[in-house]
Parts: sequence; structure tokens; C-alpha cells
Amino acid sequence: MRTKSHHVSRYLLKLMLLVPMGIYAQTPTDEELKALERQIEQQEAEQAEAKKHAQEEAKRKAEEEARKVEMDKQRAAEEEARRQAEEDAKKRADEEAKLKTEAEKKEKYSALIKEAEQAISNKDKELALNKYNEALVLNPGDRAAIDGINNAEKLKAKVCYEIEGDWKWARIGGMTVNSDGTFISGGFGLSINGTWECHPESRTFSWDAGISSGKWTLRDANCLLGSDGFGEACFTRSKGNSMEENQMIEESSGKNLPFGR
Repeated sequence: MRTKSHHVSRYLLKLMLLVPMGIYAQTPTDEELKALERQIEQQEAEQAEAKKHAQEEAKRKAEEEARKVEMDKQRAAEEEARRQAEEDAKKRADEEAKLKTEAEKKEKYSALIKEAEQAISNKDKELALNKYNEALVLNPGDRAAIDGINNAEKLKAKVCYEIEGDWKWARIGGMTVNSDGTFISGGFGLSINGTWECHPESRTFSWDAGISSGKWTLRDANCLLGSDGFGEACFTRSKGNSMEENQMIEESSGKNLPFGR
């Protein structure tokens, strides 16, 4: 700390500077020097306090700024963590959705191929083509679907297969329709061989036995009507027609045989 003599010396120096040349100042008394010393000490104390306060305020502001920077960093880190968590969750959800979609797609594809293969077994061309084409949409370029379509294209329309096999005409005869486009029909001691052609749109089959020709109509799976119709009588898959149909046949006496005349 500065000594009293130091303060007094400063005061005297001020007085010397203030007094004009040639004018003598009155020597200060001890009381005045003490008062001056107290004033100087008070000023220095106030200056020291102001300096201390300024330093403390600067420190407080620096600490506050540091806390703010740290809080901003923490908020940024939390925001980044939240964003990353949301992004990871979205990726997981997208991946799960993708896997689910792929599994459903695979399951649907397998079901379509199975249905298509069953349709091939049932010789249902239209259904087989529909199912194979649906499978091909799911898996473009799929070899199994493409091969299936090619195989299905070789099939005839389903109705064309429904005529194949043995048909009965009451107790007087029957007919066998072969898959190679030929048929053989017999009745009343006659045997007729010929060829047939399918017309799926009208569910009809034109036939040609050389000396005669005509048309069959597939009314349903158990009834093949003859060329000119025969009432409600028809070739049937069953062992024989009903008694009413047999009576109708006998009364007709062969006027319009189902295989033509």
C-alpha cells in the first residue's frame, strides 16, 4: 500500500503545478494533509472496488457465455442423437416393411404358380394363363412363369377338353371322343369314324365323318346335344339316360340321332 508521505508528496506536486510562477502557496496544515490523505485513500478504494467489480462482472459474463456455449453444444448433441434415433427407426421400419412386402410377394407368387399348375392339370388354359401372367407381373422375367405361359398356350380351351372321353346314348350305343381330334360312334349296328373340331366361344364341335357332317353342342358336363337336337335327349356321361329319355328315343325311332344323320 502507498504510504502517507507518498500521498502528501502527490498533493504537494499538484499544488506546485497549479500555483503560477512567482506566487507562493500557503503551506498546508496537518489537518488538511490528513483530510487530503483520507480523500485520496477513499478514491483509491473506490477505484479498486470498481476494478474488482468490473473483473467480477467480466468473469461472470465469461462464465455465462461458456455455460451458454456448453448448453448449445448439449442441445445440438441431443438434437443430433434424436435425429439419428429417428433415422435409425425409420430405416428399421422401412427394412421391416420391405421384408414383409417381399415375404407377401413371395407367398403370393408361390400361390399363383400353384394355382396355375393346378389349372394346367385341369387343362384350364384361360385360368392357367391368367395365373402365370399374374406371377410374371410380380417377378418380371421369371423363368417358371414364362415356361408355364408357353405350356399353357399349347392347351386348347377348357371346353374343348370337356368333350373328350366316352359318351353314352341310352341303351342303343355311344361314342368315344379322342384328344387327337378323332371320334368313333356306334349304335343300331352302325360304326361311324370321323374327326372333330372345337369352337370354344359357342361351346360347339363340328364333326365330319366323310359321308356326313354336323355339329354337337355341349350343354353341360353331362349333356352333349346332337346335330339337330333331340328334344332334351343327349349323349351323357352316365351309364344310361332316364326312363323318360329312353322312351323319347324309342318314340323318335332314330329320326335325329345325336351324331347326325
